[in-house]
Amino acid sequence: MMAIRFQMGYPVSLLNQSTALVHVYLDGSVSLSHGGCEIGQGLNMKIQQIASRALSVPLSKIHIAENSTNTVANATATVGSCTTDLVGAAVLNACGEITNRLQPFKEKKPNASWEELIIDAYLNRISLSVMAQGRPGDGGVYYYTYGAGCSTVEIDCLTGEHKVLSTDIVMDVGRSLNPGIDVGQIEGAFMQGYGMMAVEEWTLNDRGEVESKNPSRYRVPDVGNLPRDFNVTLLSDSPNKQAIVYSSKVVSFNRINSYFCYKSRCLSHHVLI
Repeated sequence: MMAIRFQMGYPVSLLNQSTALVHVYLDGSVSLSHGGCEIGQGLNMKIQQIASRALSVPLSKIHIAENSTNTVANATATVGSCTTDLVGAAVLNACGEITNRLQPFKEKKPNASWEELIIDAYLNRISLSVMAQGRPGDGGVYYYTYGAGCSTVEIDCLTGEHKVLSTDIVMDVGRSLNPGIDVGQIEGAFMQGYGMMAVEEWTLNDRGEVESKNPSRYRVPDVGNLPRDFNVTLLSDSPNKQAIVYSSKVVSFNRINSYFCYKSRCLSHHVLI
């Protein structure tokens, strides 16, 4: 069993920034550009959800534009699980400015639709484009994510063959922006850590260079390596009081609890790993 605490935010404050560009068109559709990289972690979907909620419009009206330094420059790297917070803060600020610009027209026409408000703003020469910056955290780290995992591993101490019989993980992600994405990220991160510690083999040559640097030189975990019983739970009723985006926390990676269980089992039988 293993518990983790993962810091959110870069220790160097200058890295805790991001920018977003929002355009609203006359048909009510919204184009959004940001400085994060969608690499399969569900960033764009979460950003769409944040913008949809901030503007009070359907998700179908939010469109993520292709990332480019022509539109959003000087972006902070997409690493460390921080990007949803960094980009989300910028998107909230941009959408907040759009909402403020539409407020006078909403006061005049309380029952007007989103599209009607956009037309009224355009006819009154109100800009419907906003570039905004997000700067969460004044002193580097701004909150922590917590989790715990427990794995049961069966190992043949003569051959080293092993099976992960069960894994249970509980993660505190505040009020999750998208539970499906968060659970998938936790499952994937666990398997990534399991592969690194128990399946892949890091080899170096005589010059100290990594030889096992592509899938042709080592074996990555596959579906056969999944725990027979795999349960991931998001801690309920745990809003984040230091949240950047809607009481949520970003997902940190519970990568190595299977390794510690595997190692402790080996050590109990005097097997070195």
